[in-house]
Amino acid sequence: MIETVVKGCKKCGRKELIPEYEHVQEGICFSCWGSGSPNFESIYPQLIPVFKNIVENDSSKQLDIMSLSQRIFLLDFLLRQAEIEEDFNGMAYYDAKIHELITKIYRLQTK
Repeated sequence: MIETVVKGCKKCGRKELIPEYEHVQEGICFSCWGSGSPNFESIYPQLIPVFKNIVENDSSKQLDIMSLSQRIFLLDFLLRQAEIEEDFNGMAYYDAKIHELITKIYRLQTK
């Protein structure tokens, strides 16, 4: 079994929120969007403007965005593990789940 070390976001230290910036969008970390991931922006760059748009238009959806970004990060991690282990059923499952979450995110933007 291959072990993978998951490092946290450099900006928020995997805390998802930055208390000093609570006055700006309730302190959500704009680097990882509450996922705690050090590379969320590089994995899903197309979601960053969508997240910004959602939070700027309706700050009450911030917790939804944080939850979705955390779930995407976890599923992406599991997808990478399935790829390493050549688990094709797992790869198909996690890929489908990620796409379901991305669809939810785009729906949040249109509401």
